Amino acid sequence: MEDGKSVTFKSAFAFYASALYLGVRPAEQTSYSCRITLQIILEVLTTLQTLRCVSNLQTSPELIPIKNKTASDQFFSKYDKFISKRFDWEAQAVKDEVEWRAKTVEALYPRIPNPPLPLAASISSHAGIYREEGYGTYIVECKEGKLVIDATDRSWRVKLLFTHVSREFFTVEKLDVDSREKTMLKAEFRLDVDCSVGQLGIAILSDHADLLIWFRRVLPNES
Repeated sequence: MEDGKSVTFKSAFAFYASALYLGVRPAEQTSYSCRITLQIILEVLTTLQTLRCVSNLQTSPELIPIKNKTASDQFFSKYDKFISKRFDWEAQAVKDEVEWRAKTVEALYPRIPNPPLPLAASISSHAGIYREEGYGTYIVECKEGKLVIDATDRSWRVKLLFTHVSREFFTVEKLDVDSREKTMLKAEFRLDVDCSVGQLGIAILSDHADLLIWFRRVLPNES
């Protein structure tokens, strides 16, 4: 008959294995803290299994000394194989994020032309200062061919990364610096009659994915 500790460990390990079998893993809605918690659970269960196996080295029929290999050598050989097969959380997180991006872009823009249409003006010409009375001022910078907004100097510290979709339409990945949560938004630039960029619209409101808040570009001669 198994002791209480053995039963408890087996139950915990079975629960964890069942979670993996059922596909419970970090998805786009899973917070960063949950991912860390699940990883800690895995490490704890792995350690518990190690301790339990070490305590049973002398009684396990599978680990009797053979061909100059001690029971300890055999155990750690088995343990190394177990460790090498552990669930790769980092690889799964990358895979989940790639899938999330693809699905989100398709949901925001279901009719993207193939191939996508090029920008009407250069990507660097979209950089500048944009202002909206309620939301204040955003500075759009062009870094390594990508448009970015660093708004970490505000109460809600966020960074916005633009990705071109087609013509003047973009997606914006909003990263909450404190919680590490990511949200994908719509964005669009509007050109003036002389083909200069005059406005920037961003769907800032999370519950209104199609409602763009329009920021007017601040001209160099404006204060």
